[in-house]
Amino acid sequence: MAKRKNNRLIIGLVALIAILIGAAIWKNKNAPKGETVNVEKVQKRTIRETVTASGKVYPEVEVKISSDVSGEVVELLVVEGDSVRKGQLLAKVNPETLLPSVERGEAGLSSTKAQASQVRSA
Repeated sequence: MAKRKNNRLIIGLVALIAILIGAAIWKNKNAPKGETVNVEKVQKRTIRETVTASGKVYPEVEVKISSDVSGEVVELLVVEGDSVRKGQLLAKVNPETLLPSVERGEAGLSSTKAQASQVRSA
């Protein structure tokens, strides 16, 4: 009777091992396959990649330019895409529209200087 128990135990263990091996094989068959890759020796070369896409291209930095005065631009000293520095002259405005304002300012300055000299002499 003890021999029979040992035989049943051995048969049970063998069956359990067979089931585990079968489950492992079945799981391995259903596992996702890896992606195939090309392997080459390292060498220096140029890589070119062409991208085709639709959409809009935006700059990294967008700068809004405005002037201190308004008027007709008579000369544009830069073109789109040029690099510029701080303080660089970009355009010239027609001075004829601003001359009357300048002349009025100069007249007011002269008048104030004259009044100041009269006050000092008195």
